[in-house]
Amino acid sequence: MSPADASPARPDSDAGAAANIAARLPRDPTTAAAARRLLRTRLRPFVAEDTLNDVLTVVSELVSNAVVHGSGEIELRVAFDGTRLTGEVADEGRGFARPQGKPAPDPTGVNGLDLVERIAGAWGVHEGCAQVWFEIPERRLC
Repeated sequence: MSPADASPARPDSDAGAAANIAARLPRDPTTAAAARRLLRTRLRPFVAEDTLNDVLTVVSELVSNAVVHGSGEIELRVAFDGTRLTGEVADEGRGFARPQGKPAPDPTGVNGLDLVERIAGAWGVHEGCAQVWFEIPERRLC
């Protein structure tokens, strides 16, 4: 995995906190775990633990899908502007259409895109390419 860019942490203030992360990931069975480690390290200073867990779950599913169903190198981008976290996972494949209706679960009883649907505030696919985007609102702990 190549180095990713991120803004420096601002430990004394959440106002205006921002992070931008971009990484090219290898097509490898361990890539989802590497993406989680990267995001955990880079986002922890900026977002609440619940939000971080949501992001890690969504990214893990999307990166795993890219490894299993995509082709070529995988690109991960995540940005946090202080209130909203956005991201995308893309590979060099031809893409797919967003599933309509409720997809059948995999052998473990879970469908990953259904999980993404439940966690993300919004998500979708860019037509004609293998790129899935998502948004997750920041949840502050009071």
